[in-house]
Amino acid sequence: MHDTTNTIKRSLRHAVVILGFALVSQSVGASGYEDGLAAFARKDYSKAMEIWKPLAEQGDARAQYRLGRMYEKSKGVSRDLRTAAKWYLEAAHIGNADAQYRLAVAYAYGLGGLDWDETRALMWLCRAAAQGQKKAQKALAEVYQRGKFGVERDSERAEYWRARAQKNE
Repeated sequence: MHDTTNTIKRSLRHAVVILGFALVSQSVGASGYEDGLAAFARKDYSKAMEIWKPLAEQGDARAQYRLGRMYEKSKGVSRDLRTAAKWYLEAAHIGNADAQYRLAVAYAYGLGGLDWDETRALMWLCRAAAQGQKKAQKALAEVYQRGKFGVERDSERAEYWRARAQKNE
C-alpha cells in the first residue's frame, strides 16, 4: 500500500511538471508570435520570418498565415505565390479564417499554383465567412447577389451576409 501511494504521488508530481512545461511552452509561443508582429510592424521582415517560421512549422496557424502573407506580398522574401498558398493551406486546415479567405481568392483566380476551382473557392469562402471574416462575408454576399460560383442568385442570403459583414465593421 505504501509503495502504491508513493508511486501515485510521483506520477502526480511528474504530471504537474509536464503540465507546467506545456503551459510555459504555450505562453512562449504566444509571446513569440507577438514578437513577430512587432518586428513586422518595424519592417524588420527577416526578424519576423525568424520568429514565425519555427512557430509555423510547429503548427501555429497565425504564424502560418503571416508567412503566407509575407510570400504573397513580397515582404522580406521574393514573391512566391506557391509558398504563400502552401502556408495558407496549412493555416486554413487548422481553422484560420484569414487564410481560408486568401485560399478562396486563390482558387477563384487560379493563383499560386492552385487550379481555378469555384467549388473550393466557395467552400473556403463559406468557412471564413461563418467564422466572421468580414471580407469573406462581403464576398459571399456578392456571390449570392450575382449568382457566382455555380450558386443561384439569392437576394435574401446576399442581404444576410451583407448584414453580418456590417456588424463586423
